[in-house]
Amino acid sequence: MKLSKGRLAGLASAAAVPLLLVGWLFGAPLVSSWLILRPIDEPVATGSFGCPDVVGGAPADGEGGGEVNTAIRAVQTGKLPGFARLILYFPDAVPHYSVHELQAPVFPTRTQTGDAFDVRLKGAYGLAISLAWADTEGRDGGGVGPIGDVVVDGRLWDTGDQIALVGLGLSRAAPFRASAFHDPARLVIDVARTTAACVIGRSPSPLAGEGH
Repeated sequence: MKLSKGRLAGLASAAAVPLLLVGWLFGAPLVSSWLILRPIDEPVATGSFGCPDVVGGAPADGEGGGEVNTAIRAVQTGKLPGFARLILYFPDAVPHYSVHELQAPVFPTRTQTGDAFDVRLKGAYGLAISLAWADTEGRDGGGVGPIGDVVVDGRLWDTGDQIALVGLGLSRAAPFRASAFHDPARLVIDVARTTAACVIGRSPSPLAGEGH
């Protein structure tokens, strides 16, 4: 049976509809992630660099009903004059977060069956970014580095108990800063690229070498 050109065109159009729907279902989340990204240098600065732990975001324990259940929507990295930058984007609000340096780039995680183990990244030191009531939204085990000469490795994990972890492997114990922003909701982590270095585990002297 021979089909007319009009009939063939109609069949091609009908076949294209499911393909377009599939493409939209898989492509729309990716496009929406791209659309929320801001220039890597926005904001230009987020405060002073230091070595003490930084804690912020929504309450971690749900006090007052303010906890945030969320996921990492997009990840952005880049180098700026004097520091390396990591930005984590969220759908509505920045969850409770804590940022602290480690004496080695070794991070706890677990398998899907619940078995705990440690992952060692490249570098001499580590920077751990913990997010309460959050997950990596399919990025579990995904890489986020390197970013310049100080952040030599990086990875995201779902560690269980609704805690997402971003681990960075650092070439030195560099000072850092962390700040949360809205519209869009994002957590901005900057790691200094100067020769300043944190003295991990010692207080009150936060830096060795250069000052802030």
